Amino acid sequence: MIDHKWVDRQIQERADAKAAGDFERADSIRLSLHLQGIEVKDTAQGVVANAGTDWVIREKDAEIARVRGEAKGLLQRIASLERANNDYSARVQSINRELVRLQLQLRNG
Repeated sequence: MIDHKWVDRQIQERADAKAAGDFERADSIRLSLHLQGIEVKDTAQGVVANAGTDWVIREKDAEIARVRGEAKGLLQRIASLERANNDYSARVQSINRELVRLQLQLRNG
């Protein structure tokens, strides 16, 4: 079983080494992880470490949480737009009723 906390610490140490320009140290940490069966990939979303299904599950859980958060935000935005649209529709209907009332008054003079 992989000690995720240890791997996370190694990944953080590697990131710190890269940020400090110590690429030799960063490469050494990456090699150490590789020798233990842990592959480290730098992606646009950040560092991804993979050592079998435990890591895949962990990554997918994080992705699911992120997508759920995005979906919640989108649903809130949709609800807000629907409320605004309903308010707008009600206002247009009110204006139309007022126009009809005024037209009838003008005709009946």
